[in-house]
Amino acid sequence: MLRWGKTVGRASCRCNMNRKPVFLTQLIQREIVMQFKRNAINLAVTVAMLAMAGSVQASGFALIEQSGSGLGNAFAGGAASAEDASTIFYNPAGLSRLGGKQIAVIGSLINPSVKFSDTGSSPAAASGQPLGGNGGDAGSLAFVPSAYFAMDVNPQLKFGLGINAPFGLKTEYEAGWAGRFQALKSGSSDICVGKS
Repeated sequence: MLRWGKTVGRASCRCNMNRKPVFLTQLIQREIVMQFKRNAINLAVTVAMLAMAGSVQASGFALIEQSGSGLGNAFAGGAASAEDASTIFYNPAGLSRLGGKQIAVIGSLINPSVKFSDTGSSPAAASGQPLGGNGGDAGSLAFVPSAYFAMDVNPQLKFGLGINAPFGLKTEYEAGWAGRFQALKSGSSDICVGKS
């Protein structure tokens, strides 16, 4: 039989008598606290991701048509490649891989289709206004130009200038569509002049 704090033969057993025994309720409380901390971390990550979702939606106006060579290969490796002067838009450091003078002029035609379909609206009783139609196809053909210039100032220094439209959208609905009181013709465009 072993006794606390006594040496029996070569074995020694010591025990801190001030330590309180851990009961099942204490273990359950610890588990609840740990579960709460895990849930709090999960909630914080979820809230952070939802907060960033608003900025992700804004890219619906983004125009990726900034490089003719990039469009040709579906922008595979576009951030790392430096095929021509249009690298100024995606990766200005790529200018260090170019030599001499380069000019890149790109023109893209974009033809979006924007259709509205009313599947359940009813007119306000007091207004007497008819609902209107679906407005047809509000998208229309648009031309998106961009131009880039790159040159060596000296073997260690490069200069680049880019003019492009990274964001834009235009819609024009027919006159009698259901949303005519909000908008018939809307547009947003952005022109960027960047130097490197």
